[in-house]
Amino acid sequence: MVEASLIAERAEAEHHLAEAMRITNDAIRRVHKLGLTVNAQIITMHTGEGPMPQLNFGTTDRQRGAI
Repeated sequence: MVEASLIAERAEAEHHLAEAMRITNDAIRRVHKLGLTVNAQIITMHTGEGPMPQLNFGTTDRQRGAI
C-alpha cells in the first residue's frame, strides 16, 4: 500500500507542477503584452535530498528600465 500511496502522491505533485507552469506562462504572456520584459533566473538550493532548482522572476519596463 505504501508504494501505491507514493505513486499517487507523485502523480498529484506532477499535476500541480504542470498547473503552476500553465499559470506562470499565462502571467508571463500578460506581463509581456503590457510592455514589460520578464527576467528569469534559476537558483539552485542545496538541501539534504540534493540540489533543488528554484525560479526567481522579475520585470523590466522595456521603455523605462528596471521596476
